[in-house]
Amino acid sequence: RERERDRRRALLHGYEVHPGLMVRAAHRALFLHSLPARRGEEVSSHVIDGGLSVVWEQVANRVPAEEAVVHAMLERRALRPRGAGL
Repeated sequence: RERERDRRRALLHGYEVHPGLMVRAAHRALFLHSLPARRGEEVSSHVIDGGLSVVWEQVANRVPAEEAVVHAMLERRALRPRGAGL
């Protein structure tokens, strides 16, 4: 397991989103991430905590959306006759 983790880290080394990469992005580019993020591996702290990051707003919007999906699924299931599949 550790060997596989180390192999993947080595393969992905150099693919981190860092300030130098964000500078080269379009001038209106924003950083999004669905979290959890691996700071120092896939994104630098400067980017995820920086002014171009909307990660926390994205997460705040995701939670109500997920809750709505679960609610709709449960409501749909409650309306089905017993013995009917999902």
